[in-house]
Amino acid sequence: MIQGISEKLITRHPHIYGDIKVDNEEDVKKNWEKIKIKEGKKSVLSGVPVSLPATVKALRLQEKARQVGFEWENKEQVWQKVEEETSELHAAVAKGDRDKIEDEFGDLVFSLDQLCTVFAH
Repeated sequence: MIQGISEKLITRHPHIYGDIKVDNEEDVKKNWEKIKIKEGKKSVLSGVPVSLPATVKALRLQEKARQVGFEWENKEQVWQKVEEETSELHAAVAKGDRDKIEDEFGDLVFSLDQLCTVFAH
């Protein structure tokens, strides 16, 4: 058991035990997510507790997505995403597709949450 824990620590911390160079905490987090994917984790977004309130969960999912490069360069891009998701929700409502409506509404809420995050910084 000790050997397994030791190997996991070495594998998950190449910036300490290996030759990986990092400049900041963000680099460490990006490496961490890549390593977990290599270990068999199915998604970068897994690991966020389902019991969290929706807005807190959305923020945690955004943090994880940002660690692997899903981030916006400026507020205008986030606004465009909100508008895109709004249009997709309108289209789903027009078709009456309940599953698609649910998916698109979730995408819109997630995008709005991203917008809140951008304006908060």
